[in-house]
Amino acid sequence: MKKRLSLVLVSVFGLTTLLSGCNLFQMDKKSYYEQTIATVSYTAEDSASKNIKITKEDLMQAYSRYGQTLQQNGYSGKDLVDYIVNLLIDQKIVYNEVKDLISAGKITIQNNDRNEMWESTYNNMLGLLQDYEADVIADWKLPQPESSEAENEQKTEYTAYQKQAKIVKVDNDWKIQIIDNTDDTQEDLIYTPLGDMAVQITVEQELDKHIAESNVAKEAQQRYIYDLKQYQKGRGFSTKNEDIWSNEINRVYKEVEQNKYLALYTEYLQKSAAAGQGEYSIVDVNDVLGYLESKVTSNYIKYSVDSSAFNDDILGNRAETFYIKQDADLGEYFYVSHILVKFDENKFKALDESLKNGYISQADYDTRRAQLVSETLAKSYGEPREGYTVEDLYADFSSAMNAAGSTQAKLDVFNDYMYEFNEDTGNKNQDFDYVIGTKNSKMVDEFNEAARALYDNGNGQIGDISGMVESTYGIHILIYLGPVENLFNVTDIDAFSLTNATGDELSALVEKITTTQLSVLNTKTVFDLVYEKLITDNVSILEMLNLSTLKAGTKITTYPSHYSDLY
Repeated sequence: MKKRLSLVLVSVFGLTTLLSGCNLFQMDKKSYYEQTIATVSYTAEDSASKNIKITKEDLMQAYSRYGQTLQQNGYSGKDLVDYIVNLLIDQKIVYNEVKDLISAGKITIQNNDRNEMWESTYNNMLGLLQDYEADVIADWKLPQPESSEAENEQKTEYTAYQKQAKIVKVDNDWKIQIIDNTDDTQEDLIYTPLGDMAVQITVEQELDKHIAESNVAKEAQQRYIYDLKQYQKGRGFSTKNEDIWSNEINRVYKEVEQNKYLALYTEYLQKSAAAGQGEYSIVDVNDVLGYLESKVTSNYIKYSVDSSAFNDDILGNRAETFYIKQDADLGEYFYVSHILVKFDENKFKALDESLKNGYISQADYDTRRAQLVSETLAKSYGEPREGYTVEDLYADFSSAMNAAGSTQAKLDVFNDYMYEFNEDTGNKNQDFDYVIGTKNSKMVDEFNEAARALYDNGNGQIGDISGMVESTYGIHILIYLGPVENLFNVTDIDAFSLTNATGDELSALVEKITTTQLSVLNTKTVFDLVYEKLITDNVSILEMLNLSTLKAGTKITTYPSHYSDLY
C-alpha cells in the first residue's frame, strides 16, 4: 500500500518512527502542535507590517514530504531538522510573495489554472481513498481488480512537442526568440463558483458519487476518517465525520494551490527576466553552443579513458551522451522502438505450473502455449476489442505500413498504432528511442535478436519492421529508427570549438542543432533539449537571487528549543 496521506499528512503515530527520539504519544496537546518554531516579519509594498508564523505541525508535515529524500542525501538528526526549518521559511516567504503579486495583478490565475487545481485535488483525494480501498479488498478477501495504474498507463496519448524558443537572425546576429505558447482561450470552470470553498465543496460532491457506488469505497472512507480522527485528537479540531472529511479535502487543496502558485512564480520570474530584452531569451546562442562544446569535450575525455563508460551511458543515459565513441570492441549502436502486447500473466503462469508439476508433457505445453499466444488480445487504450488478437493487430499494422508511400508516412502509421495499442509506457512521449548495440544491450535476448536483424549490419532502412517477436513480456513488433551518430565530427579534441564559430560556420552550426531531431518520431531537436536545460538552470538561479532579495528585507527568528525534541 502507498504511504497514507502522502501529499502532506502522516499520522502522529507514524511520525514517531520517522523522527527518531520523538515521543509524540505523550504530546497529544493542541499547544504542542501549535508551538512556534520560526517567525518572519517584513514590510509589504503597501507599507503594511506582515508576519509569517511557522508551527511545529508545519515542520512535521514537511518532514513527511522531504525527510526520506534528505536522509538519503546524508542529512540526519539536528542537521536534517534545521534544513527542513530553513526550507519551510524560504517556502513561506516565496508563497506570501506570490500571493502579494496575485493581489497586485502581476500574476493572474486563469480558469485553466483553477481547473488544474480542481482536478489535482480530486485526483489526489481519490488516490488516497483508493489506498484504503485496496486494504478493504484484501481484508474482505475480495477478488483483486485489475490495476488502475496499468490501465492509466495504457491510455497514454501522443503529445506533440511544444517548442519554447527558436533561433532567429537579427541584424547579422543570432538570437534566441521566445515562443509565446500562451493560449488565450479560457476554459469553462469545471466546478460551479460557490465562493471561497467552491473547489473543496465540488470535490467533495464528486467523491461522494464515487463512494456511493461501492460498499468497499464506503468502508474505505470510514477507515480514512478514523485515521484522520486519530490525527486530530487532542488538537482542538472538530471530530465530526463531515468536518473531518471536508477539512481533509481543504488541506489537500491548499497544498495543491501552493504548488501551483510556486509554479506560476517560476513562470513570472522567467518572463520578468526576459522583459528587458523584449521577446528574446535570457539564454543566448553562445550559451547553447558552450554547453554542447563542454559536453562533447567531457564525454570525449571520459570515454577515451574508459570505453565501457560509453557503453553504459549510451544504453542508459542517452540524454547526457553527446559524443558517440567509435570502438570496434563495443560495436555499433542504433535506435528502435516497438509495440508491446502483454500476455495474460495468470494464464501463462498456470500453464507453467502445470508443466513444472508434471501435469502435462512438454509437447502439450508447447501446443497450449502457442494457442495462448495466438489468442492474446490486443488492447486499445486499456480496453480489449472483442476478439481482436495480436495476430489481427499485426496483420492490420503491417498492411498499413506496406501501403505507406514514404518513410515519414510509415513513421506516422507506427506512431498511430503505438499510441493506440502499445502497453509499454517506456517509449511513449520520450525524447530518445531505445538504443541497442550490435554487441551490447539492456533488453531481453529475443528483442535484441529482432532489433539486430532489422539493423542488418547497417543496411537497415528507417521504417523497417519485424515480425511478431515473443518474449517473457509478451509480443513485440519492432521498428528500425536509424543509427546512433555523432552530431559533430571531432578529429582533434584540443582544437574542437563551437563557441568560436563565425559567419557561414556559425550558420551551419545553428542549422544543424535546430534541425537534428532527438528521434525521427518527434520534432524535438538538440537545440530544444539544451535550451530547456539552460533556461531551467537560469530560472533556478533567478529564484535564488530573488529569494535572497526578499529575505534581505525580513526579520527571521527561529526557536530551536521548540523543536529540539525532534532529533
